[in-house]
Amino acid sequence: MNTTLKLSNNLKMCVPKGLLQKRTPYRYSTFATNLTPRYTVVDLHLDQSRDGLIQCGGKSKKVILMWPGTTFDMEIMLDHSDHQMKFNRVGHLLQGGIITMVGSSVGLVMS
Repeated sequence: MNTTLKLSNNLKMCVPKGLLQKRTPYRYSTFATNLTPRYTVVDLHLDQSRDGLIQCGGKSKKVILMWPGTTFDMEIMLDHSDHQMKFNRVGHLLQGGIITMVGSSVGLVMS
């Protein structure tokens, strides 16, 4: 689910200092967010070509499986773009996969 999230006055989002060397944050009162309810599984997909910060709130954790955008992997994903259950169909064909976990204190920047 994509939605716009308005932060309350006592809740502040900040960009980690390590990212400030490479990225310039925008100061808007709203942020674009992607909310996934507990126990949600999102199938393989191609993300939009924009920067994003993946992070969880509270005690939540999120396991992320990702593959580099190589020509080989992109062709497989594009050949199956109209199929559901892509992970079951093509997950074993993709090369160079990485598994990581994010939480409230560890996020992931995708660009």
